[in-house]
Amino acid sequence: MDFLQRMIFSKGHLLKWIVMGAWCILSPQVRAQMVVADYTALTNDRFKNDASFFASAYDFSGVGRGSSGKWATMVSENVFISANHYHPAIGEALTFHLDNDPFGATLVRSVSGGVHIANSDVWVGWLDSPVSSGVASYTIPNYAATNVIQFSATPLAGATILTVGRSPGGNVGGVSNTNFVVGQNVIDGFDTGVSVGSVVNDVTRWIQDIPSDANKVLYESLLQSGDSGAPSFYVDLTGQMQVEGLHFSVGSLWIYGKKREVSYDTYLPNFKQDIESQILLHSISVPEPSAVSLFCVALGGLLLRRKK
Repeated sequence: MDFLQRMIFSKGHLLKWIVMGAWCILSPQVRAQMVVADYTALTNDRFKNDASFFASAYDFSGVGRGSSGKWATMVSENVFISANHYHPAIGEALTFHLDNDPFGATLVRSVSGGVHIANSDVWVGWLDSPVSSGVASYTIPNYAATNVIQFSATPLAGATILTVGRSPGGNVGGVSNTNFVVGQNVIDGFDTGVSVGSVVNDVTRWIQDIPSDANKVLYESLLQSGDSGAPSFYVDLTGQMQVEGLHFSVGSLWIYGKKREVSYDTYLPNFKQDIESQILLHSISVPEPSAVSLFCVALGGLLLRRKK
């Protein structure tokens, strides 16, 4: 591990950088767009619905937007997660696009409740009724960590993630909340119990790398105010999307005498158990046919056959 990596994964340095360098929790008052290097609308905007969209192989239907523009990511048929400091309100309508066509099929549900997960920036909300099978729900990776060394041993250390945010291209075709851009980055660091303002949180972070950096990838992203609560996805070895983080904060740090901009995500594996407890408490499944209903259907079929 070289000097830069030691600095990135050093808990003491990371805490100091976050306390000294964090600008703010991503504010709802200023709504900028996620910065994506090498950005074009066709390659990075989901709702341009173009064949050159670099993330076209992945299903973003489970990422909804509230009427306020706030983000919601489904983790069961009716339970979603968002940022505690910037989440859809109870009673707010959420819209899910079933594909990447801005004029395609959508599904709307209302937020009926929610709860803050203590010592985190996670807010778990639930809907008034389940979404359909056309809306994806995502699992959270099983890589809870308590220290830098343990985190470094997981597949998420140094993993490339897909990052979702507000698009610099704006809405598409006048359709509300279709400003949906996808970039990517490499997870550079991790820490627990980080304080930003009054919020205590476990975080991963990613730097907007420069071309000479070893971790530089195409479509490098950098969060901006207004991206709070949008997800970051880790694609596992089977090709499945797992929701690894929710956008939390932005800041800066110094490396080799240069100021580098950094984005922070809430590290969801450390809160997976609490989130799953809320799923169990509030889950509403699409009802399966009851035994009586199945018997009546079978009986009806038998009587029809006898009438022939």
